[in-house]
Amino acid sequence: MNVRRGWQGLVGWWLLMLGMVGALASQACAVGMVTVLVNVPDAGITLTLTDSEAALGAVDPGQMASDAVTGTVRSSKRWQLTYVATDLSSATDAIAIEEVRLEGTAIPAPIVLSAQGTIYPDMPKYPNPRHPFSFSHVFSITLPWTVDPGSYRGLIVYSATQR
Repeated sequence: MNVRRGWQGLVGWWLLMLGMVGALASQACAVGMVTVLVNVPDAGITLTLTDSEAALGAVDPGQMASDAVTGTVRSSKRWQLTYVATDLSSATDAIAIEEVRLEGTAIPAPIVLSAQGTIYPDMPKYPNPRHPFSFSHVFSITLPWTVDPGSYRGLIVYSATQR
């Protein structure tokens, strides 16, 4: 048996395949189609706070304290992170939220908190669950001299929304 190598063998192989396809094509054939439908009601976005309490501990007036919280955002579209905040209050007194500073991941300068604001105005999509946008936010406060003794509590609500 003579085996051809190189381009002659390749041409021969192709001619053989074309002959087989031609033979099959002359037989009766039926065709069916399948339509695949999927509904995506919302683009995907998740916000996860892995450490959601900034516990500043016992702090004397005039002294500074800080603590960090961490989290991740995963989004299939561009997104932003905003917040709504309350003053820190005790049974007898309040500390204005404007006394609290926020620093952290991808924040170019400290943010003086207010009743509401934006932390990340325009962030790229992070669709891969193994590689979300991870952040650490450090909240700090220097207690005013005039603050009454007591336990103070405030609330900061983060919202990650797609743009």
